[in-house]
Amino acid sequence: SCAPYDVAIEIEEVGGRYTQCEEFRAWTIRQLDRLDPVAILLSTRGLAGGLASTTPEVRVPDWEAGVRSAVAELQTHATVVKLVADISEQARDPADCLTTSASTMASCVTTEGTRLKLGNALLRRAAASTGADYVDVTTLVCLRGRCPLVVDRTATYADNDHLSVTWARAVSLELQALLALPSR
Repeated sequence: SCAPYDVAIEIEEVGGRYTQCEEFRAWTIRQLDRLDPVAILLSTRGLAGGLASTTPEVRVPDWEAGVRSAVAELQTHATVVKLVADISEQARDPADCLTTSASTMASCVTTEGTRLKLGNALLRRAAASTGADYVDVTTLVCLRGRCPLVVDRTATYADNDHLSVTWARAVSLELQALLALPSR
């Protein structure tokens, strides 16, 4: 549940702040010193890790500062840092939606929610202000703000939060083109 950015993660199940994330990020920096990467890709569920009493809108300033701080540090370890956009969560479990007799293809579609839009907008701003690259991968799962569970007989999501392996393979060449990674 740790983001790669310098943001405090709070998880109600652990009683508040999840301090292991700071430890994990410190370990990651030590690994980057050892690995000497050409490029670093950052991806996470945007604006996550807040207590139920907070809203995505409230978390935006801390997240934006945390993304900028992390990018500045990571740019000392690699010349290319890319911020990969978040993708939409499905409102329902795909298996439930796709196996319910009353479901239709239209009822098994989610729209891009507030958290996704806010999170991706702050990533875009942070990339522009730090010189990092923003990689918009939402087009690999959504079209005009609508994110279906099935495209051309292929399930796009494995659960409400992760793409299916079959869909990931189907869009892998498009992802490769979007990432445009440098070679060593």
